[in-house]
Amino acid sequence: MGLLPSAPTVELRVPGIIFLGQPATIQIDVTAKEATKIDFVKVRVQGRQGWEVGSGKSSISHAAIYPNLEIRLAGPGTLEPGTVEYQATFTLPADAAPTHDQSPAYARLVVLVHVSIPWWPDGRYRYELDARLPVHGDLVRQPVTTRSTDQPNKPRLELALGSSRLIVGETLVGSCALFHIDDKKPREIELDLVPELALFGRGRPRERTGRSLRLVYEMPAGSAGTSIGFRLPIPKNLTPSFRSATHELRWWLIAKTGSFFGPSAEVVVPLQLVDRSAAARTPHLAVAPRLADQNVAARFDEFARANGYQPVDASKDSDLHPMIARQIGDHIFTLAYAYRGKDGTALVGRLAHPSLGLDLSVVPGSTLRHAFFHDIEVDDAAWDRAHHVTARSSEQAIPFLRQVVPVLQQIAAAKVGAFVGWDDDAIVFERPITTLTAADLQQLSRVAEPVGKAIVAALPAIAPPPGVVVDVAAWHRLAKTLDTDAVIGELAVDGTLDGIAVGVALAWDTAEPPSPRAIRVHVGDAVHASELLRRIALEIPTPTLPSAGAQLPDGVGDALARWPLDVRDLHVADGVASAELDLPADRTADATRALDLVRALRALLALLDPGAGPYR
Repeated sequence: MGLLPSAPTVELRVPGIIFLGQPATIQIDVTAKEATKIDFVKVRVQGRQGWEVGSGKSSISHAAIYPNLEIRLAGPGTLEPGTVEYQATFTLPADAAPTHDQSPAYARLVVLVHVSIPWWPDGRYRYELDARLPVHGDLVRQPVTTRSTDQPNKPRLELALGSSRLIVGETLVGSCALFHIDDKKPREIELDLVPELALFGRGRPRERTGRSLRLVYEMPAGSAGTSIGFRLPIPKNLTPSFRSATHELRWWLIAKTGSFFGPSAEVVVPLQLVDRSAAARTPHLAVAPRLADQNVAARFDEFARANGYQPVDASKDSDLHPMIARQIGDHIFTLAYAYRGKDGTALVGRLAHPSLGLDLSVVPGSTLRHAFFHDIEVDDAAWDRAHHVTARSSEQAIPFLRQVVPVLQQIAAAKVGAFVGWDDDAIVFERPITTLTAADLQQLSRVAEPVGKAIVAALPAIAPPPGVVVDVAAWHRLAKTLDTDAVIGELAVDGTLDGIAVGVALAWDTAEPPSPRAIRVHVGDAVHASELLRRIALEIPTPTLPSAGAQLPDGVGDALARWPLDVRDLHVADGVASAELDLPADRTADATRALDLVRALRALLALLDPGAGPYR
């Protein structure tokens, strides 16, 4: 026929909003310049979600592809010159994740169009769409009234909200009242709308708190016992509350007043945010985007080019713009500009460091925290007064903190930046500013090197979790085998073996306080697993003795029969195999046996996936 095999052009059109759990139709326009033979035209709709925390070799991530829908639009034939319109109808699962970039998690909806041309490079096209959470029925409001304490004659903050169920883009309406607090002078109330992410996968759940949305308003002098209203606009680009396979997003409202030197009170209320489509019949306020002006952007650009920083695309929901970052060994130091309206402006410095594994939380202290919550002290009176410290184990945390705290005290004395918070993955400082100068950027950047060096130097002081017997050198050898570093604080190794994701960590019982009961091992990931392997699901409590009615793939039963008797709770799901190795009576966490289980799980994945995949 003399046909020239030229790849056609493709245009994707979405006639409406794509909601999870509801049918959606997209139109694919395929335009051929000449008559073109094809084998098929297919479209694949993929939900890609996951998260990443830490930096350097201690970086830990988890990803999943859900859903993964394929629709065949055309079979073998010829595309005549002109445009052919195809329609693809599909339904995204209701438990998938809405499109978002709520750091450190993300979710995207990707459409892949494949035009197969025989004996010629195929036409492949990629598009990203937005998927949103539907709202079923009318929004049922849930009014809230709560207080910081029920104790009589104690400083008390009472909070009332029109509803704890809110629409993204509308205005939260509420009121506060103060009792048993001196009202001779005006008093500020801080309201923080705080996102909290629960991260699933890689052996154990992790929780991270994102940047909050803050409103500060004033209670007038003489207003004690009087309800004073407030209005907090909720930006329409915030991600609604949801739960998916890899992470869950929850929202909290925190109202607080007071300081270290006087009476203080705090109230925390869980909120549920729903998609803005629920506001079809309810008008809501429009929120202007927060953007740094041209002078700020220029200052950041000049400083970045002179000091080896690179620009960073901050989350669209963040108030940190612009943002630059620099790699310092295994650390990543970011500098960002924060414009917070009535709260003023600040420079924010964040040092992401190798994971500590202490379940550490350090925040500025307050009268309420020190009065009602036990914390860890390092016998530095100034530090202990000014900070509230918690961790899984004080005997693990104190030797490490005693080495780092003197450096943090020096930073505080130099007044280059105010301490904001510290957890297992990062430490944050802020520097309030009025007009941004190069000196401000230079001053705050000076916290990175001394703090980073102090943390690295103190890491060997972190002992393994109490309750286990550990050969630390053996765990470091295991980490080296997996091309990563061991997090001795929680006895965890997250790395790779021949390019395959591997996670090794302690599993804990549900007692209070919890104690380690086993070593949990994960091998594989959904991104690199074949479609066949992702469809396989196994749950076997005792691998050496599967139940009589269990339907196992060929060869699997014989392979499991050779496993040690103390290996339990085998799971295979979404291309990942995991199992637990019971701790013996002497509570020894054996790194060599953990590596044996890694190899056994990899061999199991190879047996389940007969193709030439990564497990071969």
